Amino acid sequence: NEPAIARRLAELLDLARAGRLSPSDFAYVRAGFFPGAAQRYATLLGRLGAPTRTQLVERSRLGDDRVSVFEVSFPEATYYVRLALAPDNRVSAFSMSRKTD
Repeated sequence: NEPAIARRLAELLDLARAGRLSPSDFAYVRAGFFPGAAQRYATLLGRLGAPTRTQLVERSRLGDDRVSVFEVSFPEATYYVRLALAPDNRVSAFSMSRKTD
């Protein structure tokens, strides 16, 4: 359900920006994500501010996970955000990469 996934993305970006991501948000947590990567996302998203536009650009399945790639525009830059959700709606993958023109 695309609107539900977009809402989950917005929620995760807000949590990450506030430095409030928790291992319980994730179905699987790769070694080193907490606290290191989570803090780097908090710093990055704090600098970027709130998204101004979010557009789904790719959707696929990996096993029973739903994988979505969004183009997320912020006031100063645009990023691709990859979000994979397990059947219980917990995050199985999350990454951001800056879009280059």
